[in-house]
Amino acid sequence: MGKYEFILPDLGEGIVTTEIAELHANIGDIIEEDDNLISVITDKAVIEVPSPVSGKIIYIAGKKGDIVTVGTPLAVFEVDDSLANVESNYDIANIKNNSQKIKEEAREVKEEKIEVITTATEEIKETSKEQVNDNLKIIDSSDVLTSPYIRRLAVEKNIDLNKVKGTGPEGRITEEDFNHYLEIYASGTICTKQKRNDVKEIPVIGMRRIIADKMQQSKRNIPHITYVEEVDVTEVEKLRQNMNSVRDEGQPKLTILPFLMIAMVKSLAKYPKCNAIFDDKAEVIKQYGAVNIGIAAQTDKGLSVPVVKHVEAMDIWQAAANMQKLSKEAKDGTIKRDDLLGSTITITSLGKLGGLISTPIINAPEVAIVGVNKIVERPVVIEGNIVVRKMMNLSSSFDHRIIDGYDAAEFVNYIKLLLENPAMIFV
Repeated sequence: MGKYEFILPDLGEGIVTTEIAELHANIGDIIEEDDNLISVITDKAVIEVPSPVSGKIIYIAGKKGDIVTVGTPLAVFEVDDSLANVESNYDIANIKNNSQKIKEEAREVKEEKIEVITTATEEIKETSKEQVNDNLKIIDSSDVLTSPYIRRLAVEKNIDLNKVKGTGPEGRITEEDFNHYLEIYASGTICTKQKRNDVKEIPVIGMRRIIADKMQQSKRNIPHITYVEEVDVTEVEKLRQNMNSVRDEGQPKLTILPFLMIAMVKSLAKYPKCNAIFDDKAEVIKQYGAVNIGIAAQTDKGLSVPVVKHVEAMDIWQAAANMQKLSKEAKDGTIKRDDLLGSTITITSLGKLGGLISTPIINAPEVAIVGVNKIVERPVVIEGNIVVRKMMNLSSSFDHRIIDGYDAAEFVNYIKLLLENPAMIFV
């Protein structure tokens, strides 16, 4: 039998390392060609990596949560001689030794970083242990006169009966005496609450690690400017409700987002520098004619950004249908990787939890992100009269290296104009 070495292939977009999301087979398993071997996580999606050959697995690069490097052996198979791609004297032990060395180095770095935390945690544990021991000390109240019922309550509530004044015969503690003491105990004269020193450590792996890395890189590398503008959405909300009431069978129910998407298309036509990405290494700005809008969607695995492509070629019903389809696939975990790539600008919204103002972080390498806050009814002065209107803030962030504050304000204010005069959206 020969050996087949499977090198982790290039995953595109300059990805150098990736994380193992799931192992679908283990060492010793016999697997068929194209069967799922392993799942890895990129900054966009979870990718299924199929087995390149049929054979017995004799080496896998790691376990769930481990980081593997593109161009290094991901797996080694025992195969028929005709399928072998390495010399017969190929030594798996060398791979294991190198992998072990890398893991040891990573472990040393990790241990240095968490040394303070570990020390603090041990101190907390010791303190907690002492408190527990103190709380569990047996209270000797055998000489106290009272009923078995009161003794049981005292044990349950950790009350020292020696401290309870009895008013019964020969100082016997009655139920009234005990309840009176409890009232004082609960009033704060005697504190019943215990300090908590427990610490729960949650590994930052998987999609959460990807999100953390991307947000950190974006905030560190991009000088953000956030511009907030309030929008009167009373009229567009009326139009939305009317359109929903007469929509054809099969047409999606409209939310405010498709109106915003179409308004953004028109605004980007006037201010195209906001529909761009900035390659800071090559020092090149790429302005796009296509409006590919990323829609930040919360999923069980964290934030995902499906991309509705070529919104400039869609009507509002098509934009809504595509957005809802991709958002559902993202939440179900069935979205294709291509549907998470290629955005030129992003919308982020928390729906009813949207707050009044937010400071969204740019989805690098884009140069703009439009944040949608919740719609609330507020009193507004119109022509000297106070009226109740439906108001919504747009909190939008821009790459200040590329977008000046004035340009950002113009872009957002044109969106505001369209949403406040929704007939202009469809002209």
